[in-house]
Amino acid sequence: MIDDRPDISLLTQWLEELIDWKPFGHFLPGITYSDILKIEADNTTIDGKKLALYAKWLHIASKATWADVINALSKTRENNFAQYIRNNLQKSAPRSASSYVAVTTRQSSQAEVKFYTAEDEKEILLTLINLKKEFSSLIMHARLGLEKKIKNDSNILHALNIWLETYMHLNDKLTNASLDETFKIIHPFYDFIDCSLIVDMSEIFLRDFKFGDNDLSIVSELKNYMEKANKLRCSAQVKHLNESLKKLYEEHIPDLSNMPMILVKLHNPWHGSNINGLSLLIHNLLPVGYQQIIMKYITISSGSVIIKYSGQVDPNVPMNDGANALMLACQKGHTRIVELLLNKQVGPKQVDPNVQNRKGHTALLFASTQGHYEIVKLLLESKADPNIKSIKGKTALLVAKTDKIKELLHNYSASETASSGYQTLDTL
Repeated sequence: MIDDRPDISLLTQWLEELIDWKPFGHFLPGITYSDILKIEADNTTIDGKKLALYAKWLHIASKATWADVINALSKTRENNFAQYIRNNLQKSAPRSASSYVAVTTRQSSQAEVKFYTAEDEKEILLTLINLKKEFSSLIMHARLGLEKKIKNDSNILHALNIWLETYMHLNDKLTNASLDETFKIIHPFYDFIDCSLIVDMSEIFLRDFKFGDNDLSIVSELKNYMEKANKLRCSAQVKHLNESLKKLYEEHIPDLSNMPMILVKLHNPWHGSNINGLSLLIHNLLPVGYQQIIMKYITISSGSVIIKYSGQVDPNVPMNDGANALMLACQKGHTRIVELLLNKQVGPKQVDPNVQNRKGHTALLFASTQGHYEIVKLLLESKADPNIKSIKGKTALLVAKTDKIKELLHNYSASETASSGYQTLDTL
């Protein structure tokens, strides 16, 4: 029943795929911002942090219910998880959370999406770069303006927090929070593509604040900025991308279990920070209620954005330079994705941790050279061979970035001895 007290084992199962645990935790009754910080500091893995969160909440919330869980998920726009729990509560025998993302044995199709032209893509790239710079400056001035006002009148901070709690339905989450803590809590709810929260806040608390040599109004500047961001989302270049994506995902809503892999292929080289801006843009193009469940399967690599739905693809299929999904996850340090790939049959074939790309690199080499200790440990526990050599004869031990990783590889009987210093994959 929805009014029953949650069971920690069911929380762990039904929210197994939840990645953004911190915003969800903020909305659980009784959990404070300091609780979130302590949980994050005391645990190294996402699963460990989530388990600590559930245990803490159930310990302090004597009247905790499944309705609280669903409410927290809804407020963080994790609507698919909320509906999944509702469905399970209506059944006499709850299914395991692994069925939340359907796994099939067929080979999933792959669809490719591009900006219409390389010039269109370049224009969007430059616009994203300029918007990010401008928003960073504006948010800095907004915070400095609030600091100045609070310094002159401490009651303003209390009023600001009350307004935010009402505006965002935060339920006393900002009580006694400092300005820095307040901005950390609201950070997941705005970005340089969608800044309506900051604009509305400035209209209430910064109407008379001006900055710069020309005494610019922060409210006017933020409104002008929001128009630019909205213009980007409505531009012809983005409209083409949006319609191309929509054709692929619309027919699969509400059931994404048969969603194909979508490759958003870029014409031009993009730096990592700019690709993050593109991912925010794509996030804001997706339908509300499905944004998080889709975006958490996004893997971003140089030259392309790969959006993977439902875990149906063969994880051993090579992509860029012969690398597969496991290699990319190991290189980027996505521990949770590595765990899922190694521990589950996510496609027609089981993941092979010893597959090599065209240069002879394995997932273990990628993780080792990037210094991702937990991932190296996971790979070794999954029978990754530390003795496999690249085309140039290098092993994971020879490229290990830290002494801790070298020691771990030694314990798994690597045959090579560590060279002085560490080498990057560029030298292999």
